[in-house]
Amino acid sequence: MNIKRILSCFLIVLPVCVAARFFQIIKTIDFANGFFIPSEEILGYLLLLVMLLACVIMTVISLGGKESFETAPKTNLLLGVSSGFVASRLFVELFGEVMSFAMPPWHVLIVKFVTVFTAIYFSVLFLQSLLKFKIPPMLHIIPAIYAVVKTIFTFINISALSIISDNVLLMASYCVLMIFFINYARLYNNIDAKKAGKKVVCYGFIAATLCITCSLPTIIINLFSETDYLHSNISVGNTLLTIGCFIVVFVCEYFYNWYKKEEHI
Repeated sequence: MNIKRILSCFLIVLPVCVAARFFQIIKTIDFANGFFIPSEEILGYLLLLVMLLACVIMTVISLGGKESFETAPKTNLLLGVSSGFVASRLFVELFGEVMSFAMPPWHVLIVKFVTVFTAIYFSVLFLQSLLKFKIPPMLHIIPAIYAVVKTIFTFINISALSIISDNVLLMASYCVLMIFFINYARLYNNIDAKKAGKKVVCYGFIAATLCITCSLPTIIINLFSETDYLHSNISVGNTLLTIGCFIVVFVCEYFYNWYKKEEHI
């Protein structure tokens, strides 16, 4: 696993995607309805293609290495703090809208139920960084269940008539989050840990890129623009941002453990 190559790729792809999304919103999207301005539609699709292709390139580079470190990182203070931010955002999300579109009541109930347990899980990770106790490996499945539920209900509830760029990025974010957290659970439960470890690195950085791209430009525009951009759910966007930051910290800790292992060989 070429750490420098993967990190360099991530540090290039992330700002490229964020800048492309920011430019896409302010230049090509009609704030009134969230769709592309007809005269800028081609540019809007090209920018969306740039973001998706950048993630594909990062996938190829990340999966290209042969080495892998199959031990999940321990929950240190930095990872614990990032877990605490995720937990706090999930608890806040419970009291806001679940998604940016209408959902049947039973969908809302299931999502809230899973979100409660996921928020508790990340709270436990935060406490683990302070109190140094062990978590049963099976509990690491909880974020995977959350990602699966969010992915399924996102696809179910987004109408074919509302496939705006926001929803495309949202669906892509949840799909990659689902793959990441499934392999995250496999890593902690030692289920084909070598392959899971490589996928954690690959899909972790892609998930982080998509989550941050999906949320950060919108947050910045709403903070500094006179006209609010309201086609992305603010609560969900903030949650994706904290999850993306958690994943970056997790993968960097994973790299650090791998580097220490290589030094002792």
